[in-house]
Amino acid sequence: ARRGGVPADADLPRPYEPLARALGPELGDSPVDALLYFGSAPAGMIAPLAARARRIVGMHPDRTEVQRARAALHSRGYSHCVLQQGGLRSLPHASASFDVALLDGALLDDPRPGTALREVGRVLRPGGRLLLIEDYDALDARCTADHPLSRVRDWLAEAGLACLRLRPIDLEGAH
Repeated sequence: ARRGGVPADADLPRPYEPLARALGPELGDSPVDALLYFGSAPAGMIAPLAARARRIVGMHPDRTEVQRARAALHSRGYSHCVLQQGGLRSLPHASASFDVALLDGALLDDPRPGTALREVGRVLRPGGRLLLIEDYDALDARCTADHPLSRVRDWLAEAGLACLRLRPIDLEGAH
């Protein structure tokens, strides 16, 4: 089931811990000040990343998913993690608020991903990093006219964001 265009945690068989470990090098050695997470699995992805940031804001469009994730994270003692309901195209945050933005499965079904990425770029601090997680096979199925990674580069360019690198990650036979 999809809620608000983003699948709920329980609907995803995604292995959160291995994915979070794979993202470790992208986050760097020392904790970041502020991380924005928007995506399909706020509790599942934020929990293994909690030690990597001083402040984490997790967002999801569905209020019930936000409440569930908030309860799960706070029951684990992650009081520096804030969960909010909201949409990717109108983030309720000041410009230059985050060092890292992590978008998890948030763009594939968006009819105008460049617009959403532009809004994410607004809340990133100068030198901030954007980490995108999308299912490569789903991208491949949708992007019949061009290579899936070319499509992602096009989205980033449309948003005015520089693409330093794209790195597919294989996890348990999926990438």
